[in-house]
Amino acid sequence: MTVASEAGGNSLADDGARRYRPRRYYLYLGIVCTVFFLFMGVGSACVAYWNVDGSFARPKLSALVFGVFWSVWTLLGIWLILCYTRERLVISTTSIEWTGLYKTRLLALDDVTRVKWRLFPQHGSIVLRTPDKRLVIEIGNYLDSERKELILLTRGMFDYELQENWQRFSDRFIQQSPARQNRQRWVLVLLAAMLCAFGVLFLYAWARGLGVQYLALAIANLCAALYYLVCRTTARSRASREGTQGTSRP
Repeated sequence: MTVASEAGGNSLADDGARRYRPRRYYLYLGIVCTVFFLFMGVGSACVAYWNVDGSFARPKLSALVFGVFWSVWTLLGIWLILCYTRERLVISTTSIEWTGLYKTRLLALDDVTRVKWRLFPQHGSIVLRTPDKRLVIEIGNYLDSERKELILLTRGMFDYELQENWQRFSDRFIQQSPARQNRQRWVLVLLAAMLCAFGVLFLYAWARGLGVQYLALAIANLCAALYYLVCRTTARSRASREGTQGTSRP
């Protein structure tokens, strides 16, 4: 029997092992990317092939290039969906098992000789090493509510002498200052503004009759800008909830 959270995150089995799944963000992102890039690929290839606005000197070659380009991004969306359905992380009192899309890694806790706390990617990662194996746990793959639990659980399972770079990792991700959180949110705003500027520029190029491909680029940039604005809003709301919870505690 396993008791799982409604968000599809970690679960607690009868044997006491903690089971973590990727956050559903990756499933939704994979679905959106697959649909969007498939639409862009089919649409741009058809427009180029039939040379709707007469802007393509070599319509068939342009259609092939557009089809290949957008197909790569469509496959990336499918890959995200498959990773979400397959990936698992199981931490018990004796071992850590990670299951990915193509392989499974099982490490006995007693065999771990080195634990490195890395500051990248965005939410940090943990590198576990044994004499013959290496396992990387990316913290950002899991729910916000589970990250601190996963970090502290891993921290307490190994002797401190085996762990490297913990203090810097803790300062950045565990005891994160409000000033740093604010800087991260403004980075998202800056990225969104840059993408909006590119989107408007491509729209202008399309309006001047330079080709329908600029309309596709404008749509892609504006959608990406909207994504970063949503990320900023989500981060701000999360910070507000955490602050409210912190002030409400006795």
